[in-house]
Amino acid sequence: MERPEKVEISATSVEDAIQLALEQLGKSRDEVDIKVLRYPNEPDEHGFITDEALVSVSVKSSTSELPEDQEAEKIKHLLTPDERETVANLGQEVMSDILHHLNLIASCKINQRSLRPDQAESPVVLEVEGEDLGILIGRKGDNLDDVQFVLNHIVQKKVGYWPNLLLDVAGYRKRREAVLREMAKRAAARVVRTRQPYSFEPMPPRERRIIHLTLSRDNRVRSESSGEGDARHVVVYPNPRRPNAGNRRKA
Repeated sequence: MERPEKVEISATSVEDAIQLALEQLGKSRDEVDIKVLRYPNEPDEHGFITDEALVSVSVKSSTSELPEDQEAEKIKHLLTPDERETVANLGQEVMSDILHHLNLIASCKINQRSLRPDQAESPVVLEVEGEDLGILIGRKGDNLDDVQFVLNHIVQKKVGYWPNLLLDVAGYRKRREAVLREMAKRAAARVVRTRQPYSFEPMPPRERRIIHLTLSRDNRVRSESSGEGDARHVVVYPNPRRPNAGNRRKA
């Protein structure tokens, strides 16, 4: 199978992402160009805070460099409509095989709304429905995240670029997101009332991102991730109160 000329890889550190990319390209470090698209704990293109680094690694061209006045190539690979349809179909095929090997009575379908042109910067969504799917979800969605990670990497090996597939099982992600958003709003109200920081219990990165995004819309508070590894959690702090202009005395 022909190796790709360029890949985008995410991992827990920049170095790990680079090593994974080199393995996929079959090249050494001096044979490639490396661009760090995102460092750990930086927001992604949707504003979510993520714990993973993202790098773009491409095989060096044997031709001379482009003229300085030529527009640089766009770093992030935004999937074309054809590419989105390709990864959707491949993802559905791979996920169906996974369900078969797990002996689960379930089916995987493509969320057609996620393929619409106005969703071009959002993930391609695959939805699994069936019986006894708790094993796919796991505790707080841990198994679901693992399966999604494996699914994306299998499809990436087939197409040569990150497919950005989002896997949902029995509507779990939508329900959990609603719960987390409500938790974030209640925490913000408590912090504003007490003027004391509030710490959530440890959460996986995907859940912390939802908390951060929800709180980013409330200028009364700010949020940060704290701790390491499995103990990493979100802490909400009150922002300084702004003087009420209507109550100021005129000189």
